[in-house]
Amino acid sequence: MTAAGVLASGPADDPGIPGEIGLLCIRNQDGSKATFGHASHYTYWSADLPAETARHITGKTGSRFVARVRAAGLTFTQTRTTTGSRYKERAIKLLLGGQTRYCPACTPNPRGSLWERDLTQYELDLIKARNAWLAGIIARERAVKNGK
Repeated sequence: MTAAGVLASGPADDPGIPGEIGLLCIRNQDGSKATFGHASHYTYWSADLPAETARHITGKTGSRFVARVRAAGLTFTQTRTTTGSRYKERAIKLLLGGQTRYCPACTPNPRGSLWERDLTQYELDLIKARNAWLAGIIARERAVKNGK
């Protein structure tokens, strides 16, 4: 995946726009816990979480990962939600690590952390700095691609 793919935020390009963040747990058709490659969970953001969750679960989404999981015969269960911006979604993915620890379906006493609170200014600054760094990489990739 290119840096542009990592930084792209879909229809809501401003990462500060409020929305909701969801955690999907990958399951076998019988409901038992499953993994796909190294992943057992999928964290995502949407301005309309119920509609986005329905698209993910039914396979009507643009996410390549979700499409590949569904093609493998696996399904998803939504196990956690919170409110927040894309910055918070990115912080959950980058700063928390493995989502199994935060999944109520996989862990008897799941951790809370960023799932239950707002970002601190330090965490927000860290994510913004990462986004700026990625924007520089994107600019360099485009310059190389365009022969400049």
